[in-house]
Amino acid sequence: MLLMGIIALKLATDHHLTDPVLPPGWLPTRIVQSIAIPICMGVLLAQALHWERGFRLLYRLLGWKWSAPVMLVAMLVCLAPARPPFLVAFLATTALIGACVVREDNGLAWFLRLKPVAFVGTVSYGMYLLNSLCMHGVRAILQRIGLAYPPVIFVLTLAVTVTVAYLSHRYYESWFLALKERFSRLRPVPAQQSRVEIGARDEIGFKQGAGAPGLGGADI
Repeated sequence: MLLMGIIALKLATDHHLTDPVLPPGWLPTRIVQSIAIPICMGVLLAQALHWERGFRLLYRLLGWKWSAPVMLVAMLVCLAPARPPFLVAFLATTALIGACVVREDNGLAWFLRLKPVAFVGTVSYGMYLLNSLCMHGVRAILQRIGLAYPPVIFVLTLAVTVTVAYLSHRYYESWFLALKERFSRLRPVPAQQSRVEIGARDEIGFKQGAGAPGLGGADI
C-alpha cells in the first residue's frame, strides 16, 4: 500500500495536482519528482511473487507460454510514438518481467539463455549503477574529437558500461555476494540431488496447490 501511495503521489505531482502543498521547485517537490515509478513497480512485482497467493494470481495472468512475447510487443508498441505513454509502457515492462520469471520455459526463454544475454544479466546491477557515469565520460571524450553522434555514443557507452560492470562484479560485488551464504537460512541443495528430483518435488507441490495453467506437465 505504501508503494502504491508513493506512485500515486509521484503521478499527482507530475500532473501539478499537488501544487498547493508541493509548489514547483521546492526541494520536497523535486524529491517526489525524482521517484522512479518502474523501480516501484518492480518492487511490487517482487513482493507479489514472493507471496504465495500473489504468485498463484500472477501465474494465472502471466503464466502462459506466449505471455512474455506478447508483453514484449506491447512494450515496444508503447515506446514507438514520439510521445510515448510512459505509464502504460512501465506497466507493460513490469508484466514482461513477470512473464519471464513466473515460468522458466516462457516464450522468450530461448533468447534469455543466449550467452551474451545471460552475461549482461550477471553484470546488470553494475550496469544499472554505472551507466550514467560511463555515458558522461564517453560523451565528453567524443565531444572533444567531434564524434558525439547518438549512435556512436550508444555503442561506446554500452561497451564501456559492460566492461566496467564486469570488473565491478568480478573484483568488488562478488566478494559481498559470497558473504550472503553466511547469513542465509536456506541450506544449499546437496550435489547428489538431481534437477529431475527437484523438479518432480516442485511439480507435486504445485499440483497440490492452485493448479495454475502450465503446471503439472501441461504445456500451454
